[in-house]
Amino acid sequence: MSEEIAKSKLWVDASKVVAIIVVLICGVLGMSYLQKNGPKADREAPPRVIPVVRVLTVMSAPEQLYVETQGRVEPLRRTQAASEVMGRVVVVSPKFKVGGDFARNEIILERRIQYVKE
Repeated sequence: MSEEIAKSKLWVDASKVVAIIVVLICGVLGMSYLQKNGPKADREAPPRVIPVVRVLTVMSAPEQLYVETQGRVEPLRRTQAASEVMGRVVVVSPKFKVGGDFARNEIILERRIQYVKE
């Protein structure tokens, strides 16, 4: 019985190999037939198309754009100013407002210090 199983496995394996070879031969024959009998492409160059363009002279001008969007905007850095001594503010820089930019060592506030004697 084991001989019969071995022979049937050999037969199945051989039939798989034969089927693969038949498919490959059919593919090669079909490709060569199509190359010989297929449609021929025309060898003439396509017509030259000259594109039509419109030329505009432009000038720079200030333009303000408005964009409507949704989201959350956060500053790059947050700073909190606090006084270390008591005093009265006498001069406030005009740049001191929400979102204002300051240079290094720029004066933002000037104050008058009142000393309290005890």
